Amino acid sequence: MTSSKPGADDGEQSLAAICVRALLDRHDVPRHKHSTLTAAVLGLSYSHAHRKVQKDSTWSLEELQRMAEFFGETLSQLVSQGDADAPRTAVLLAGSARVPCQVWLEPEPKPAQPGSLVAIGAGSEWVVMPAGDNPPAHAFGIRLLVLQGDAQTARRIAVLDDKRDTTDSLVDALAASGFEATPFYTAQDLADAVRARPFDGYLIDWIIGNDDSRALIAGIREGDPRCPIGLLTGEFDTGRAQANEVAEAVRRYKLMFFEKPLRLPIISAQLTQAFSPR
Repeated sequence: MTSSKPGADDGEQSLAAICVRALLDRHDVPRHKHSTLTAAVLGLSYSHAHRKVQKDSTWSLEELQRMAEFFGETLSQLVSQGDADAPRTAVLLAGSARVPCQVWLEPEPKPAQPGSLVAIGAGSEWVVMPAGDNPPAHAFGIRLLVLQGDAQTARRIAVLDDKRDTTDSLVDALAASGFEATPFYTAQDLADAVRARPFDGYLIDWIIGNDDSRALIAGIREGDPRCPIGLLTGEFDTGRAQANEVAEAVRRYKLMFFEKPLRLPIISAQLTQAFSPR
């Protein structure tokens, strides 16, 4: 993307910064916070991050990778924003249907007419949907859309646990069962992702850090009354989780419950059953 040597090509440096700014824009980071967030992600001073965002400081591939991963994207997806002619793999939302497709986008986001189809970057994928009355500023117009038949799209499951080994094991088990699982290690990261685009289902630890996940679960359930949510905990013996509070959450928010140590095949089976036609 850009050389780390003095005198690196200005066009390459500009493309790197343009791609990063597009990344920040499509994840609804306000322009005035671009440099602050970049500094936090990369561990840089504000002034150094500001120079990067404003194109006069070089970007390493490692830095671009960290920016992409922070928002759940791949490096290739971040870099592809500079290539308007490349097709994007996307999902067309049509009522309750999710249809795999490929889209060729306009070079820059621009206002769209209500009812027209637009593409919006959501985490690690693109979503195609009608623009609505107030389309988001980061929506791209579509030059060409190609549907990819009636293949089923894997259900997207968010997995939240601040113990990384537990989260990663769950993600691997769900992937082996045909789900598209995304790991999260903080409640805020998951809440931000849900605002961008809700998941089909969730597995959430009851205790995250020093707090329970009641408020996060309540917000998810308010937005989707029927999606499967599995509640996890192994803190009854430590006293950090109280059985009566967990039971109340299970009842109130219609949750599945899995006690640690987790039986991963059972979790996968329960999720599969939850998505089966009734």
